[in-house]
Amino acid sequence: MTKSDLNDWVLSNGCITIVLPEHKANVIKIENPKTDSVYWLYLPIDNSPIKDYTVYKTCSNLGIPIPNFASYMKPLHEKIEDFHNIKRRNSY
Repeated sequence: MTKSDLNDWVLSNGCITIVLPEHKANVIKIENPKTDSVYWLYLPIDNSPIKDYTVYKTCSNLGIPIPNFASYMKPLHEKIEDFHNIKRRNSY
């Protein structure tokens, strides 16, 4: 999925993309008014492919459907989230 494909995907699922000023051209703020979630995404300047995990995490955090091609990333995402939750619990 390219940057423009991801932009089309989040827009078609009711999200709003806010492109920052020119000096931060590759940083995009994505908001989902339905879930009140906000996600900041740093993307390549060119239209090169975005990693499947980035697509999965973006859609997951925004609460929108995950594209079929990225759904295989669910076990990895859960493993990373579990690791961070354990780390947070042990830090108190």
